[in-house]
Order: sequence, then C-alpha cells, then structure tokens
Amino acid sequence: MNFMRQEIPAQGVFSLCWEEDHLVDWVGGGNRFFLDGKIVERSVNYAYRFDSAKISQSGTYAAIYEKTGTKGLLLKNGDILREFNRSFYQADRYEYPIAFAVLPDGREALIHCPEEYNRIDIEEVESGKRLTDSVERNPSDFFHSRLAISPKGKFLISAGWIWHPVDSLRLWNLEEVLADPTKLDGDTFGFEESLEDYFWDCTAAAFLGEDRLILGLGADWEEIPEPFRLVLCETNNAKPIHSVNVSRQTGTLFAVDANHVVAFYGSPRLLEISTGKDVHEWPDLKTGEQRSSIFPFRFGALPPLALHPSRPMFAVADKEKITIINFE
Repeated sequence: MNFMRQEIPAQGVFSLCWEEDHLVDWVGGGNRFFLDGKIVERSVNYAYRFDSAKISQSGTYAAIYEKTGTKGLLLKNGDILREFNRSFYQADRYEYPIAFAVLPDGREALIHCPEEYNRIDIEEVESGKRLTDSVERNPSDFFHSRLAISPKGKFLISAGWIWHPVDSLRLWNLEEVLADPTKLDGDTFGFEESLEDYFWDCTAAAFLGEDRLILGLGADWEEIPEPFRLVLCETNNAKPIHSVNVSRQTGTLFAVDANHVVAFYGSPRLLEISTGKDVHEWPDLKTGEQRSSIFPFRFGALPPLALHPSRPMFAVADKEKITIINFE
C-alpha cells in the first residue's frame, strides 16, 4: 500500500489535533503546523499539567485535559469557555473519557463523565446544558474511557474497563440515548449476549466507516503471552464478520481503508485486516506502549499523536519534528 511521509521541524510539541489540513497544539497554547512547513505560534500558557487535547468537528471548540487527572479546560476559538472535571476515583489509573459529537439537529456536544466515573453525560458545548439528566440515572459499574464517535455521528463507543481490571467495550446509538439516557447505564455490552466474549479484553476500537467496527483484543496484563486478535464486526448489532490473530499487541487503532488498519503499540505498523499480517512498519517512529485505557503511562511517556477524523493520515511528534504519514 502506498503512502507519503512528511516531516515538519518542530520542538516542544505537547499535543496534536487535526483541524482540516493542519495541526494544532492546544496544550502548547495553540501553535499551528501547516503541511507546507509554515508554523504560526500563539504564546499562551495554561499554567497546569495538561497533556492531551480533543477538537470539535467544526474546529471552534477544543478540550485540553490531563490524561490521568481530573481537570480540563474547554476552549472556544482558543479562549477559555469553562472548566470541566471528572471523579477522582481511580482517575490516575485510566485515560480521561471525553469526546466531541455533532447531534442530529446540528448542535455540537461534549460527551464526558462529569458526575461519576460510570456515568456518561452529553451536554451542549456552548451553553453547558446537560442533555442526559432529564431522567433518574442508575449507571452500572463500568469505567468509561476512550470515547469515540462514528464518522457520521450515529454511534458512540466507550473502550473502558471493569474492576479486575478487565478491558471491555460499550456501544450505543447516539440518537437513542438522547431520547432515553438510561440506555447509557445498562450492565450489558449493547450487543447480543451470545456475542459478549468478543468484547472482553477489548483493548482498543476504531470505526471503519459508519457500519463497521474494528477491535483489538488481548490485554496480556500478567505478562503471559496470549493470541492478539483483530475482530471486524457490524455496528448495528455487533455481529462478528471476521476474526484473525495478529503478531503482537495492537494498542491504539486507526482505520485507513476497508482492509487496512494502523496499530500504534510501540511503533506504527500497518496491518491487513483480512489476514492480520504486517504490511509495513515505521520502527523509527516511537508511539509509546499504551495497551488500552488502563495505565496509559505504564511503560513511559506517550508522544503526541493525531489521527485525522476524515482522511487516511496520522501525525506523531518527537522532540525534534512532527512526522505525517498520508495514505491518500
């Protein structure tokens, strides 16, 4: 599979988000990096230990937060709109659950867990109005994390965990949970019970278009080798379509096209979904050894990584440069 590699000299990058065809370091104050090598600096110091960022689809809003902390800032066009928080409970052990979405009526929303570790709430970004507290909530015991929205905004996933710890996955239809927020609170997987085995030890998940989901399975928490797998399933009912063993842990996943996915554990490597075989690897690009939402810094710091929301390209920063891999 063909790809293009580009490097932009850059030092002191703290976070990366794609905004259309350029990159923004919101944790670093809002510096912008363009593909032609141009850099536009913005000298803002948020004076806190933020280390991660997410950006809304329009680019108007951004959230900066501490990945294993409790504090975050919501920005509008680079200015502080408000602070947000999550529960302290086990916060130092897993990745902050947060995502932006566009609601069916066009409003932009922030999805996070501002009340409890096991309760997902959806709120209007601009006003902060909570859209999921119209009914009594009784959330099950699940640590939500690594929230993600499907490309057209129909589905929401939480690649979190259950106390043991065991990685697991939840999936919802966003329109359905807005109509009935209690659907976010169930203790099932959102799938048929007969398929639940596919979602234990689910360390990572990525949408492959709107209709399919690619999963990485195999946590290896006790250092005991076990088969690592890719599982392709349907989003409407999570029916497994295909399952294949892969050579090693996947870590974060990024879908490139219908038959290729990038796994970021250690270094980026391109996998063929149909066979599980490594197609290409970039061993000089170090992307950290995050296995799942749990203990993301277990094996050291994680470099800034940006996965483009609508194009097959990703970017990773080190101390000297930003490297962009483009599969178009």
